[in-house]
Amino acid sequence: MYSKQEKIKIITKNLAVLIPVYLFMQLWFFPKMSEYSENANCHIYGPLTGVHIVFYGVFVGIPLSVVIFLIPSALRAVKVYKLGQFPLPGEKVMELTKYTYGTRAKVQAVLVFAFVLLFFIIAGWGAVAVNKTLQHIKPCAANKSLKVVASPQDSLNRRICYANYVRRFGCPLALR
Repeated sequence: MYSKQEKIKIITKNLAVLIPVYLFMQLWFFPKMSEYSENANCHIYGPLTGVHIVFYGVFVGIPLSVVIFLIPSALRAVKVYKLGQFPLPGEKVMELTKYTYGTRAKVQAVLVFAFVLLFFIIAGWGAVAVNKTLQHIKPCAANKSLKVVASPQDSLNRRICYANYVRRFGCPLALR
């Protein structure tokens, strides 16, 4: 079991990483993403539009990111499953934990595997759903009712593109 000083050190290290990430997301990323998603259809990156980037990022990127973060837990679960013991021998724990052996320990490992598999399935479903959803969306420049080709820097052009999209397809693209 970790000593009180070791617990404080671990918690402090985790907070030192998580607080800046949280602040970055709240103060910069989410406002920029909100602004970008309002007119994502006007941004063209080769064969893709900004809508593709946003939708694939949300429905495929986020589940795969969860899988990446679960890799250390999955590797540990493999050891737990092989040994049939949780926590592993010699492993330090945050609080006093009773050892579990056999089937009970293996069930915990299988639950971790199921969780990882679930997020793989969600990412696969997201890829198929996004592909079907975005097949009919045309980029802003391909919209015949658009008078001016929108550039990513010109907010007036982005507003025109967005208004024409709403008029043509009947629903806003903005993620809110």
